[in-house]
Amino acid sequence: MSATAIGDDQRIIDLDSNYVLAEDPDALFAGGADWDKLGHITTWSDFSRALLPDWIASAGIACPRILAIGCGPGVFCRGLMDAGVRMEYHGCDVDPLAIEAARQLCDGQAQFHLCSGDDLAFDDGSFDIVMFESSLAYIQYYGSAISEACRVSRKKVISFHIPVFLREKTAVFRRTVLNTRIIPEICINEEEMLKIFWSRGYSLAAVSTSTVRYVPLKTPAFGIACFRSHLFTS
Repeated sequence: MSATAIGDDQRIIDLDSNYVLAEDPDALFAGGADWDKLGHITTWSDFSRALLPDWIASAGIACPRILAIGCGPGVFCRGLMDAGVRMEYHGCDVDPLAIEAARQLCDGQAQFHLCSGDDLAFDDGSFDIVMFESSLAYIQYYGSAISEACRVSRKKVISFHIPVFLREKTAVFRRTVLNTRIIPEICINEEEMLKIFWSRGYSLAAVSTSTVRYVPLKTPAFGIACFRSHLFTS
């Protein structure tokens, strides 16, 4: 399978004025990207419902032990539960308010932990599946986060719905959400991301494209960002 092929199911969007190339990424990340600011992505959509249960089932485990990095308020966990997915679900996030909201939403049927995605407090091989629930684009040290996900997973790693560049170098953007809030969002060069996974012993098993956006750059004038989900296997 070619990781750079754009599928037939994507929607192409005009130049997205909500994205501005960040001049000082460190300062932008210092302001945080908590789940309240990211409310626009913490939704259980038809796309989530169609993709995630099948990718989880591909592990071939009746009740897999799952870790969700950047779980936010538990919307994906609740969606998987409502879809009838049998699992032992663990979520982690750096925002204590998100963790509390997730515990309430999931009625004590999942476990939630306060920790960072780039420094996981779990032993090697603790989970069958590790998922980034749209969160990889909001972790400043995404390379460390990928390495940590591969370390604690035994079989699969899922990166769900993140913006990737097919040709341009990785870039950090100031993204405006809900018309007023500014958050950092990373558009990762896909080949760079694949190489990090490959270096940790994981290969690409499946890829799905949802949308394509044109985002402003200095040189060239704009980049083509594909919002993609990736399934990796050890």
